[in-house]
Amino acid sequence: MLAFVCALSAIPMAAAYGLDDFLAAIHDHNVSYHEVKGDVVLNASLPIMAFGRSFTLVGKAQGGRRPVIDGAFKEGGLIPLGLTLRNLEFRNFNGTEPIFTLLGHDVDIQDCVFRGNRVSGGFGSAVFVLGGNLRISRSSFLGNQAAGQGNGGFGGAVYSQSAGSVLIESTVFRNNQLTRAGGLGEGGAISLSFATVYTITNSTFDGNRVDGIGGAIASTGSRRGEILRSSFLRNSAYSTEARQERYATGGAINIYGDNVTVITGCSFTGNKAAGRRGGAVSLSMYQAEATISGSKFEQNAAGRYGGAVDVRLVTGYFTEGKRGVTLFDGGPPRSRLSFCRGNTYSRNVAGTSGSANVYVNMRNSSVSAVSFCPSEPPLTLIEAETGTVTISCAFC
Repeated sequence: MLAFVCALSAIPMAAAYGLDDFLAAIHDHNVSYHEVKGDVVLNASLPIMAFGRSFTLVGKAQGGRRPVIDGAFKEGGLIPLGLTLRNLEFRNFNGTEPIFTLLGHDVDIQDCVFRGNRVSGGFGSAVFVLGGNLRISRSSFLGNQAAGQGNGGFGGAVYSQSAGSVLIESTVFRNNQLTRAGGLGEGGAISLSFATVYTITNSTFDGNRVDGIGGAIASTGSRRGEILRSSFLRNSAYSTEARQERYATGGAINIYGDNVTVITGCSFTGNKAAGRRGGAVSLSMYQAEATISGSKFEQNAAGRYGGAVDVRLVTGYFTEGKRGVTLFDGGPPRSRLSFCRGNTYSRNVAGTSGSANVYVNMRNSSVSAVSFCPSEPPLTLIEAETGTVTISCAFC
């Protein structure tokens, strides 16, 4: 027996996975795939990755546990050509850059957690994608924060600009914030600018906040967006700049100049816009089509108009406050908004305007139309000097 024990002791034990292994993979330009087999705590800022390669990081800790990469309040800033992340947690990064920045290349994130990360550069504490495609599945973004410089910012957790496609599915965004933006920030959790197409499905947005527009999601100038079977709870838009407070719209969602918008099978509960409009959803449309169906709006609040939903069908040169918007060409020849079957409204509030549920403003657009199927909801206010209003299911 003693000989057997001695033989076992002579077998070299595998070295524990650690920081050196992780950094070696990042520094080695020949490595494109790496398995993270244990927790890592950085002792310096995340190094810039060698250009010219895509990179895949997969969590493979013992027992199937999700490894943690702890930024220890250091800087992020990894810039690969393409990025795939699987089964990892990123926490406590704090700097001027997002953890990951992709310029014209694709990002695929599955089964990951981003927790408690901070960025002072004004956008996307976790991920920034310029061009390329973005996919996020079965992941969580918890308590992340992007801080602006008093004059705007984009996405408390995720910022995508000019993406080909964005797909976010079965993902939780909770308590993310875009702060110190002077009332000009966009998207407490996610900001999407000029996407060709985005789809957000089966996801939860809870307690996200923005100093500006879109407590959970803000989209500007995208060609097509679909938000499906998702829940929005207790998200809010506010302004730290008194002059901009009236424009703090879209407590949960703010959409500005998208060509086609579809919101189906969603629930909106307890969202709030401190500004005048859109306690849950605010849409500004030009040569655009939007459909809202099968969604529940309960206990949402806006300062004056549209406690649940606010829509403005505007001219092509629409400007609000300091915020102008460049709109895509190529939309439909006229704007059309359709409220289809299955929407319900309960205990929403919006000042004394009489539009606790829905507010539609078509006063500045002579080629706009709104339809309700099967009927117009109570506490709806429509201002339509030249637009048309119909009770019809033809467009649903």
